[in-house]
Amino acid sequence: MLRRPASHVDEGIVRTTLKSMEHPSPHLHHKGLWVMRSRGLFYRKPFCQNPREKCMNYRKTNKLALTDAAYLAGLIDGEGTITLSRINRNKYRALVVTVSNTELGILQHVRAITGVGKITNKRIVKPTHTPSFTYQVANRQALDILGQIAKYLRSHKAARAHLALKDYLSLTPRNGRYSTEQLAKRELFIERFFDIRPTTQATLN
Repeated sequence: MLRRPASHVDEGIVRTTLKSMEHPSPHLHHKGLWVMRSRGLFYRKPFCQNPREKCMNYRKTNKLALTDAAYLAGLIDGEGTITLSRINRNKYRALVVTVSNTELGILQHVRAITGVGKITNKRIVKPTHTPSFTYQVANRQALDILGQIAKYLRSHKAARAHLALKDYLSLTPRNGRYSTEQLAKRELFIERFFDIRPTTQATLN
């Protein structure tokens, strides 16, 4: 099996939220029922019309307006990451898109227009540091977002987005079971992905 060089490190801050994004909590599902109890507001699971039907809580990405897609691409170019990260221990690397900002309202807007993802607090190392937040979305939801914003990206992240859109799904089976050949192809894909890095063009006057 091919291995990535030790010089390749994970990028951005990614917390353990993969399961919640692939199968998010039904708290925002539109078919459920909110119930007020003494300890606060609780959510009752949605009812299925067919008793034998299995209710699905998978949340799909919203269709972005062109202005929203361009705005989000700008945020990701400037303050975001498009990476492959092993969010859970002993799991294969997942596609992750993040945006970090000290303005919580900006990330709440991103969450509102996309309809998916999660916002977390970034750890403060020093008391003098300004509190910061990270919006992140993973796997197929992240891929759907990239499909809508890729043409507006201007940094090296555009190449990463196009590579992910081209190969990620075919190399990421839902059941997580890989043949030896699939694993080899996926490792090559990871190598190519992390080889796409920022380029610096120096201009001498």
